Amino acid sequence: MTAKTLTRISPLAIFAAFAVAPQTDAASLLVGADFEGAAVNIYDENPDDYNLSDSLIIGPGGNENGWFVTRNSDGVSVAGFRDDTGARNAGATTPNFPTRLEGGRTAYFTALLTDGLLNMDRIEFDVRGATGGTGRVGQFRTSLQGDTEFLWEESLVGRNTTTPLGNGWKRITIDLTAAQYQNIDDSIDFVWRTPGGAIDLDTIRVYGTIVPSPSAALAGLIGLGGLMVRRRRG
Repeated sequence: MTAKTLTRISPLAIFAAFAVAPQTDAASLLVGADFEGAAVNIYDENPDDYNLSDSLIIGPGGNENGWFVTRNSDGVSVAGFRDDTGARNAGATTPNFPTRLEGGRTAYFTALLTDGLLNMDRIEFDVRGATGGTGRVGQFRTSLQGDTEFLWEESLVGRNTTTPLGNGWKRITIDLTAAQYQNIDDSIDFVWRTPGGAIDLDTIRVYGTIVPSPSAALAGLIGLGGLMVRRRRG
């Protein structure tokens, strides 16, 4: 004789187990900006979103500053930052085709979350002084710091200097694993400033993980509610 046992498992219990499971995904490259174009020196027309399926996009910077795209009179597409004065700091026609931030100005790059939570890991960017000389100072913070609380500040060499990346370039990595950069649910601004002469910026890369919102995860489980019956034959 065969016996059949029906075991009902609450969908909420399944969801609770899912929600508290540890997040094991390694940080991935999410968004960024690379102001260098193709081999024919055409600038990128849009910031780079490295995962179009997630809920993190590139939005306008604070106070209507941030990314812009325009075209020169020769038809070349030029990308860069609009700074806190409203001026457009376009890509410079030098090797690597970076964007230039003029002295005494501030530029913003905003990552905007449309759903779920953002857990930051780090941001990387390339930087150098915009001329052949030395002593140009670069500064970096996020919108989670005060205006003068910089996570990075350094005197830079100019573009005629020999460096490992060439032409004065230096790669900066800022660790963003502290608690204040976790569970972000709206947006975060990445902010560069130069208190003196101009600097060049390039190859911005933002790394982290996106955690789907509980409502989105629950919605996927609700459809399984009617299937939470296990038949066991003994």
